[in-house]
Amino acid sequence: ISGVRTVLVETDMAEMRARPDLGAPVIAKAQRNVIARLGKCGPDWCQIRAGGHRGWVQKTALWGVRPDELRD
Repeated sequence: ISGVRTVLVETDMAEMRARPDLGAPVIAKAQRNVIARLGKCGPDWCQIRAGGHRGWVQKTALWGVRPDELRD
């Protein structure tokens, strides 16, 4: 058992962005069913890490984080 928090990407080719903003550059895309490490979460976005990439994904694209959950 690990203390690392993970989430599952539910949207196919979920865009990982440089910042939690739809206008921010897309730095990678995550395929559906990818398991990613969970970082910070705001009201609408979470930072994830997977496949050597780190970026912000819309919370609605993830399974394993509550809609009202905030993380620093």
